Amino acid sequence: MRKKRVWRYYCEYCGKGGCSAGAMSKHEKHCTMNPNRECRMCEIMGEAQPDMSKLLAMLPTGESFKKEDGFGSYSYPGLDGAVNEIMPTLLEITNNCPMCIFSILRQRGLLPMYQGFNLNEELKKFWAEINDREDQETVNDALYG
Repeated sequence: MRKKRVWRYYCEYCGKGGCSAGAMSKHEKHCTMNPNRECRMCEIMGEAQPDMSKLLAMLPTGESFKKEDGFGSYSYPGLDGAVNEIMPTLLEITNNCPMCIFSILRQRGLLPMYQGFNLNEELKKFWAEINDREDQETVNDALYG
């Protein structure tokens, strides 16, 4: 019989686990639950990453809207309206970075309750915009050298 001891490494922010210390270190650096995260999408866009602490201070917590319905379930009346009021400002400050918005909602505990943000759709728009920009640069290089 063979026996092997294996180390497991866990993200301090979200609890994700893995067997590679290097991979988990890289994950922690960019984890959406890390308040001091480095956003790779902001880097791709060539934009300065916004100050996450200021953005977090703008949003209410999910707990402030939590109402028990008497059957052991909870509803969050008024949450969508409150976040929708702030969302244009957040989009402007984050330069429409979908991962910064996702990170803010996730860290504030609003993601499962707020229905106005769809990460998959926002990522599709982001990559379409990046690809269009690269296509235009390629055309400009071909035409004008």
